[in-house]
Amino acid sequence: MANNGDPSTPVRLSYKFQRLREKIRRAIESGELAGKLPGERELARRFHANAKTVSKALCDLTTEGLLVRHVGRGTFVARDAAAVPSVSARRFAWIVPALSGSPFPQSVYDQALQIALRSCIELVVRTVSPGIDGTLPENIISPGELNEFDGVVIVGGRPSRELLAGLLRRHLPFVLLNVQHEAVRTNCVACDYAAGAFELTEHLVMLGHRDIRVLIDVDCMPGASTAETGYTCSMRRHGLSPAPAVVTRPAIVDPALFSADTTPGAIICVGPSMARAASDEAARRGVRIPTDLSLAVMTNAGNRLPEQLGLTSYDTDESKLAFWTLELLTKAKPGQAPQFVVVPGRLVDRGSCGAPRTVAAPTRPTDAVI
Repeated sequence: MANNGDPSTPVRLSYKFQRLREKIRRAIESGELAGKLPGERELARRFHANAKTVSKALCDLTTEGLLVRHVGRGTFVARDAAAVPSVSARRFAWIVPALSGSPFPQSVYDQALQIALRSCIELVVRTVSPGIDGTLPENIISPGELNEFDGVVIVGGRPSRELLAGLLRRHLPFVLLNVQHEAVRTNCVACDYAAGAFELTEHLVMLGHRDIRVLIDVDCMPGASTAETGYTCSMRRHGLSPAPAVVTRPAIVDPALFSADTTPGAIICVGPSMARAASDEAARRGVRIPTDLSLAVMTNAGNRLPEQLGLTSYDTDESKLAFWTLELLTKAKPGQAPQFVVVPGRLVDRGSCGAPRTVAAPTRPTDAVI
C-alpha cells in the first residue's frame, strides 16, 4: 500500500519477499550478517521463510547494490568487497583427517596459504573423520560442496576407492599430500622416504653400527614402504645384511627390541608416533640414548617431534611440499597422466646417534645400485 506521498506514513509491504528483504537489510545494517551470507536454505530456516522467497529478496538487494552474488561462490555483502574472492580466483579444499595420533603439521598449510594468497587462490580447510577402517569415505564432503571447489588436497589421510572414483568422475583436480593409494594412481606429493632411510643408514654405518633396524608406522604406508628400499641399498652398499623392516602400530612395537640382550645398535623410526613410542619404551627399560641405542627418525614435513625429543632426523622442507601441491593442482589438465613428486630433505644431527660400544672394522662402500 502506498503512503500517498507522506514521508511520515510508513510503507506497507504487501509481499512476503518484500518483508523478508527488509529483515535481511536490517540484519546487514546491524552487522548481524556480514561478509559471505549463509546459503539460501540456511537463511530460510533463520527467517522462517521458503527458499523461493529468500531468492527473490536477495535478488532485490543485489539489484540495489547492497549485495554481490558470485555464481558458484555465494552471496556477499557489498561493503565487504575487499574480502570477497575474485570471480577469477580459484578455490581449493584442504582436507585434513581428524587423527588423534599425529595430525599433519599446521606449518605445511601455513606455507601453502602464503603461496595461495600470492596466486589469487582461496584455501578452505575441511577437517573430516575417517571411517571405521581408517580410510576417508566418499561422504566426507557432499556433492554440493564439491561444486564450490576447483580442486582438492587430501592431507595425510588414506582416501577410499569410492572417494577417489567420485573425484575422478567429476574431473576435479586433486592431490594426495604425503600419502599414496595402494591401487589407484593419482597426483601425489610426498617426502622422500627412500633417500631419508638411505642417508640415515649411511650416517649410522659411518658411526660404526652394523646391526640397524627399521620400524615403520603402518599409518605411513604405502608411501613409507620405500624407506625399506633406501635402508637395504645402504646396507648392501657396505656389504652388510639388512633385516626386514617391521611395519606395525606404535602401540604394539616389539619390546624385545629394547631388551638388554636383544637391543640392536641402532633403530630408524618412520613416523612421529613410532619415534615417540620407541623413545618411551627405551626410557622405561633403562636403555640410554645414544649410549646404549642410537635412535633416528623420519617424520612428516614440519613435525617438531625430533626437535622436542632431540632426535637425529631426516627433515623435509614444508614450503617445498606446499609449492608442489599447489603446482600440481593449478597446472592440472583433463586427461593428463597423474604426476608423482618426491621432495628431498636433509639429515639433521641432534646427537641421538652415537658410536656403538664396540666399533666394527670400517666398510668399503660400493657405488653399485641395488
